Amino acid sequence: MISFIPEKMHLFVLISALSILSVISSKIINYILGLFNRPTKAEKELLHEVIEIRQTLAGIPMVDNFVAHAKLQRKLNVVENNLREETNKRLSAGLKYKTLIPYALNVILSIYIIYISFVYRHEPVIDLQEFNLFPVSMIVSYPLHEIGSISVPAWFFICKIVLIFDFQA
Repeated sequence: MISFIPEKMHLFVLISALSILSVISSKIINYILGLFNRPTKAEKELLHEVIEIRQTLAGIPMVDNFVAHAKLQRKLNVVENNLREETNKRLSAGLKYKTLIPYALNVILSIYIIYISFVYRHEPVIDLQEFNLFPVSMIVSYPLHEIGSISVPAWFFICKIVLIFDFQA
């Protein structure tokens, strides 16, 4: 029978939660940053102005009224350049945050997981005394070397592998 050591049940839950968080953190962060990285009011106004100028240009025949058409075309080029600059500013700032925040969170999670693995390295998370895990019993119990138990690093590794394969499917 599988027995969770009652005083170590928090390890089971904590390591499982950290594994889930480490796998889905980038998806959550990208979703949240996508909500904040929307076009600004200035970008919307410039886009609306581009649409208006294009509609006006479509109504002016180039052969009959070349001067007015050329002025509007120059104005359209200026407005499109301003729109491109505003969009690039927003996207570059968003890219910076999309890169830094997930890496920072992964570093924090990794340090915390290493700390937990170090502090509880000699305590089992799950005790499988009745089951013989013959080919892998020493690997999943490392550094405990107690046959039939799963250590903190092994449990984290098992959770992480299962979640990675689960989220890829």
